Amino acid sequence: MKLQSQTFTTAGTHPFSVPAGVTCVWLKALGGGASGGPYQVSLGGGVFYGVASGGGSGGLCMGIPVNVPSGTDIDVTVGIGGPAASYPQTPGNEGTRGGDSIVGAIRTAGGYYPQLYPATNDFFRDIWGTGGNAGLPGQIYLNTDGQTGILSSPGFFSGSSGGGTWNPGVVPNGTVGGPSVNGVAGGSPGSFTPSVSAAGGGGGSTPFGVGGTGGNKTTSVASNGQAPSGSAYGAGGGGGGVWTGGYNANQPKGGDGMNGYVMLSWVA
Repeated sequence: MKLQSQTFTTAGTHPFSVPAGVTCVWLKALGGGASGGPYQVSLGGGVFYGVASGGGSGGLCMGIPVNVPSGTDIDVTVGIGGPAASYPQTPGNEGTRGGDSIVGAIRTAGGYYPQLYPATNDFFRDIWGTGGNAGLPGQIYLNTDGQTGILSSPGFFSGSSGGGTWNPGVVPNGTVGGPSVNGVAGGSPGSFTPSVSAAGGGGGSTPFGVGGTGGNKTTSVASNGQAPSGSAYGAGGGGGGVWTGGYNANQPKGGDGMNGYVMLSWVA
């Protein structure tokens, strides 16, 4: 007998054929990463606010035993990475949350995209992003309604928050995304020209890699936030650079989040 495993990295639901004689598998799973936020969010009537923060990374579980019916197929769901929202955005649509990865009774939630602070129309607070509107991390839930029974025992880890963005006189640039549970540094903020309104925050990281880099800002150019590179499963996208050239479709978007990850291991 030897340890065997099967890995799933393509977003969507896939069948897993439980080998004959196997009644338990060990689960490593990660929810999808959220997209980074754009700079401009329309409140209507020509009023705009910014949320150019990085997206949060997905929740993670490692080495969790899951009972399975021997010799049958079970569903394995890999959470999709949140795609960046297109212009124009409105409150509640500042980005896209990462999809949940699901096996049996375990749901590893996707990361959350950055949002405006609730019930405020305070421009300088809303674009800060170092608090309530940075992309929040995914958690681990029992797979009932997806929001019941947050699991916090050994082997369960929340994801990482996205980095915040510019606040005049307080945060002159975007901030680094949150590090992963095993110390992978968060996504970097974009670069910016001093005295120029600034760059997007970095995405939250995962054990597989670094979150997306925030968009850049120079005197006349602002760039999109970046998606995580390579195989940084579950990591969040970077926030878009701060665009000051008028409220129009030229404004930068955040970067896409990365798909989640599922690995099942067993002895046979």
